[in-house]
Amino acid sequence: MYKMIAIIGGAGAGKDTVLNKVIYEAGPAPASILTSTISCTTRPPRDYEKDGVDYHFLDNETFAGYVLENKFIEVAEFNGWFYGTLKDDLKKDKINIAVLNP
Repeated sequence: MYKMIAIIGGAGAGKDTVLNKVIYEAGPAPASILTSTISCTTRPPRDYEKDGVDYHFLDNETFAGYVLENKFIEVAEFNGWFYGTLKDDLKKDKINIAVLNP
């Protein structure tokens, strides 16, 4: 069974700030019981973003294939791009924290 916390808010609401504070307060990995999820997206990376660290950057065809294969726990469209959290990225021995837009 997975344990999950969702931090939900509009763009610019401070979701990442809350996530970083909670993760910091929980203590250093691997001892911490908390872990943040890495979302998949079809949007291109920004200059400072790294694949597999900030997001998993996917093309539309791969993303659609994952949807059809039921690989996501959640998917959403935001500003014309698709986002989702892969089931395989969740950890059973941690509390997974996801940052989501409503």
